[in-house]
Amino acid sequence: MLGKITAVHEGSMEITKADGGVVVVKLTNQTVYRKDRADAKITDFKVGDVVMVRGEQNPDHSVTAKLVGGRTGGPGGGMMWSGGGTLGKTMLLER
Repeated sequence: MLGKITAVHEGSMEITKADGGVVVVKLTNQTVYRKDRADAKITDFKVGDVVMVRGEQNPDHSVTAKLVGGRTGGPGGGMMWSGGGTLGKTMLLER
């Protein structure tokens, strides 16, 4: 799942997907964090960051994250997210 962090809480974060849907991502001591292809920690991620989350969907439609990954934004680096579309159709990712 790809989306933008809209809130970070103790043990979870909220991600807004390109279609506008909000997903609660549950974070555990098993969650692995990666940023710029290096090990990271939850404090390396901020509201507004675009992240990729891998995990398992729960019955309540939340996701328990196995991996949260992202890149530092800025000119020439990072991911840009157009929002308002679906990956491979109208969502645009640039590097």
